[in-house]
Amino acid sequence: MDSLSAYLREAWNFNRSFNPSSFGRPYRTPMWEFVRRAKAHSYLGRLDEFEAFAAVEMCLRSWDDASAHADVWEMLFPDAEDPKAEFIYTWPRIKWAAAILDLAVEEANRLPLKPSKSYSLKYDRFTSIVGHLQQLVDGSILVPCRKFAEMLACDPMTISRYRDLSTWM
Repeated sequence: MDSLSAYLREAWNFNRSFNPSSFGRPYRTPMWEFVRRAKAHSYLGRLDEFEAFAAVEMCLRSWDDASAHADVWEMLFPDAEDPKAEFIYTWPRIKWAAAILDLAVEEANRLPLKPSKSYSLKYDRFTSIVGHLQQLVDGSILVPCRKFAEMLACDPMTISRYRDLSTWM
């Protein structure tokens, strides 16, 4: 349980950088990242929301700075209106617990895929990431122009062209 507690502490620390939603940014609840990272843990990921909640709460209560508080959830997640309900509500809504795009990039670095028709090195990188993303996801994938443009240091229009070019193959 100590390693799970340390894992959750790291997830909690990462979640503390929560920024409220704003124009152009997707809506995320105050503990979305915490729940997503908790669900990525090999033990917690197999549990339903109530079992996971109980396991997480046991860990949170073991933390020295939280053990004295009557409601550890309120203390650790002050931006959430009802952190317990938010955790339980969010748990089954996390489709991919790990940052799936990050995993695809790692896989593309480890094992680059080469398109049958190469237009440029950047296009090759794009198709490699997209190919690995498709392998990691069960079903359709989305290839957002802005997100990929940031990753590949190019304009969103370039990503739009890459998407179009890749459908021709």
